[in-house]
Amino acid sequence: MKELDYQNFFNKLIDFKNIQIKQKQQGLNDYNMVNIVRKATHEVGMHSNVIYSLLNPNGLHYQDDLFLQIFIREVLDIQDFGEILSVEAEESTSENKRIDFTIKSSKYYIGIEMKVNHHDSKHQLFDYYVDLKKKAIKNKISEEISNNLRGVKGQDNVLIYYLTKYGKKASIKSSNGIQYEQISFRKHILKWIDICQEEVKNITNLNEAFENYKNIVKKITNKYEGNVMTLNEYMNKTENQHMYEQIGSIKNELISLQKEVESKFWVELEEELNKTNNYEFKKENNWEKLKVGLKSEKLGINIIRNHNLYYDIVNTRNKDKIIQYINHTYKGKKVAWEYIIPQQNNNTEKINFEKANHLFWKLGEDTFRHDIINQIVNIINDLVKKVDS
Repeated sequence: MKELDYQNFFNKLIDFKNIQIKQKQQGLNDYNMVNIVRKATHEVGMHSNVIYSLLNPNGLHYQDDLFLQIFIREVLDIQDFGEILSVEAEESTSENKRIDFTIKSSKYYIGIEMKVNHHDSKHQLFDYYVDLKKKAIKNKISEEISNNLRGVKGQDNVLIYYLTKYGKKASIKSSNGIQYEQISFRKHILKWIDICQEEVKNITNLNEAFENYKNIVKKITNKYEGNVMTLNEYMNKTENQHMYEQIGSIKNELISLQKEVESKFWVELEEELNKTNNYEFKKENNWEKLKVGLKSEKLGINIIRNHNLYYDIVNTRNKDKIIQYINHTYKGKKVAWEYIIPQQNNNTEKINFEKANHLFWKLGEDTFRHDIINQIVNIINDLVKKVDS
């Protein structure tokens, strides 16, 4: 890459960051209160609770069965559902299992099993079907049916739906021969949310609630783009697409620079430790580990590069004394270990060598690198004093 290309590339990055800053100053943000309370992938705490709160005709939304009827029509794809009898979350089966959602009417008993990241268990869908079928027969909603028609829409009025991020199939061991309907967050739930949101667009808090949940569903299905411009969006503009080629050219040079930054750190760390004349060193696997041993043999310390930087202590004769100063302890020959977190950092973020995070690249700055090295040296010297005291 020519020098002029470098300048153009970095000018473009500066332009991109300035656009982001202006958008944030104008009030654009990706804050989502629902997502603060629960992780986007949390099945029960997030999706089960939110979906049920909207499907429940007696919910605090005070919209009666509006959202439920849209769900039945658009997600379940049933047009003549009959009179609603009940809507439940976590309904117990006769075997003390729990069905994520059940919707019962004068014509249908519906069971919905939801999986965001987890896998279904043996006979899970089959057991749900059998349980609902028995209840439907008992309440004279359904009759016995031949095995090949179990769960078949249009032939059976006990139906099982399998809700996943992208509409994947359940395992054979879970369905165990029954038919079921595959539905997805990406297609069916997002469509349901859009239609419901249109219905309540003039009710501010409900419209906002649907918007928040829609963004969460987009996050788990990789459709979320955020309100603040991303680098991908910036580079996909016609005038910026040449940046892709420039990234390809600069990639190899970044790899070389990464090796140089790390090598400088380890070499200078060894040099600094050597000034005390108390330690013996052994380098393993090209700086995967720097063994630091006391010449007195009372203490052995490893400075380890394994994704994150940490140290562990081995071969000490004063185990009981040393473990009271360190958070993590081992059983066996090794005694204890601790992450090395930059003291200048106001949180618990670590230097990550594998991902080359921003703290790793700061090691290229003389001041930051020297501060980290001094911090490590002080840690080791302090441990030595504790052992020798």
